[in-house]
Amino acid sequence: MLDILRSDTMRRSFQRGMQVTANAVAVTLGPCARPVFVGDLHAPLRVAQTGLAVATSVFFEDPAETAGAALLRQAAEWARQASGDGTASAVAVAHHLVHEGINLVGVGFDPTELRRGIELALGEADNHLSLISTPGKDAESLRHVARTASADSRLADLIVDIARESGSGSLVIVDGGYGSTPRIESVGGLQIEAGYVFPRVMTGGARGGDRKRLHRPLVLLLTTSSPDGTALDRVLDHAGRARRPLLVVTERARADLAAQVWRWSVDSDLKALVVELPSIRPGDTNGGATMSELAVLTGARLICGDTGDAPMVHHLGEAGVVLADATRTLVVAPNGNHSGAPSRLLVLQTPGRGAHDGGDTRVRAERAARAVHAATLHGVVPGGGVALLSAASALAALGRLSQDRVTRIAFSLVQRALEEPFRQLVHNAGISPTTALRRVHRRDDFEWGGLVLPSGEVVDVLRAGIIDPLPVLQGVLQAASCAARLMLTTEAVVARGRDAEARDAALRLAS
Repeated sequence: MLDILRSDTMRRSFQRGMQVTANAVAVTLGPCARPVFVGDLHAPLRVAQTGLAVATSVFFEDPAETAGAALLRQAAEWARQASGDGTASAVAVAHHLVHEGINLVGVGFDPTELRRGIELALGEADNHLSLISTPGKDAESLRHVARTASADSRLADLIVDIARESGSGSLVIVDGGYGSTPRIESVGGLQIEAGYVFPRVMTGGARGGDRKRLHRPLVLLLTTSSPDGTALDRVLDHAGRARRPLLVVTERARADLAAQVWRWSVDSDLKALVVELPSIRPGDTNGGATMSELAVLTGARLICGDTGDAPMVHHLGEAGVVLADATRTLVVAPNGNHSGAPSRLLVLQTPGRGAHDGGDTRVRAERAARAVHAATLHGVVPGGGVALLSAASALAALGRLSQDRVTRIAFSLVQRALEEPFRQLVHNAGISPTTALRRVHRRDDFEWGGLVLPSGEVVDVLRAGIIDPLPVLQGVLQAASCAARLMLTTEAVVARGRDAEARDAALRLAS
């Protein structure tokens, strides 16, 4: 059975789901952010440190409310994909745009014209951010960026030193280290900018965002999406009998391949991961070069569909350790050293084990590393929400010049939405957003006036070193634009009814 929710009823429920999700995400924004505990009936509580982690954990019984939460969750994911950070800000901006946009559509505004006006305003805001950006390659700027992202000066300085010496792209951050301080280890290995595509393949049925570790796994490299099923069964049987985990890397992971590995993982308790290799090199459309590097690293033979090869036991290679989550995979050489490895990785091991201790340090370290990498490549802008306030002021001037009423309203809507991250930052510090905005706007002696939190002192944030990487804020605007474009012209939500969900659950139990 399908529930079809239309018009005002759908929109009100949709807005409720967005409001609850936005409120939950808002507390993770800024230097005064607070952690959020999330969990369910079948898993222990864990600490969510990012807007995306919180948004992913929000669900409702009402399908339209769930759809509202899903839209903001998708906005956070778009921001993460664009820059690796800014997920809470993306949720704040997208929520205001969509919520107020739905209200305007409800009183008679044409949704298509309103959407075009919003996209035009967001494009102007993006251009303004590019105009006010400055290079961020010097050590002092990078340290400010890393400290803002991690809220830990010692950890930030360590990451900046590594990035300046070896390049931020060579740094991999994992948790589970021992002791009370992070430590660096240089290993031979490769990092794949893709995670495991089928979380159920790993015994235990954990969530897609969980990290998986395979110790001394066998490695199978497939450049064909349809390997010989019987031959693959022999390889899987060999791994199971040898009690060795298995990493399968393929250029295109088909559902039947995942199903075959999944059956073996259930029947023989085989621990396995399937990773779909992306094309990450300019001009490289088939991933062959990176597959070749994996073959050199692990000693595995490439199984190519165009030559008629079938996977055999003697084609398998091996790795020392494989670490993977939903977004990336680290493959360490069998002996861990650099000899014969195509590249060198610096592994930063943060202290502690699990989500309640080391997980916090790892998340902050990853934020700092991504921020440093983005600032080095694309530059920086004033932080603390000030760059978005500057873009909002520019939109106010541009909007007044427009002759079209809908465009003026769209510019005003985006202008107010760009204030949301600043408002939430100061609210988390216990300061009235209205008072904070008034204080900032009164200080004409500062070119980039903003607040130092939690003290509330008004300073020039650029001189004070409160800066953000340009791609982070551009990612926020892109995510908000996608959310508005997706929802404002939507008339109905089609959702599975509860009877259908109950029937599917019963079928899963019966099988």
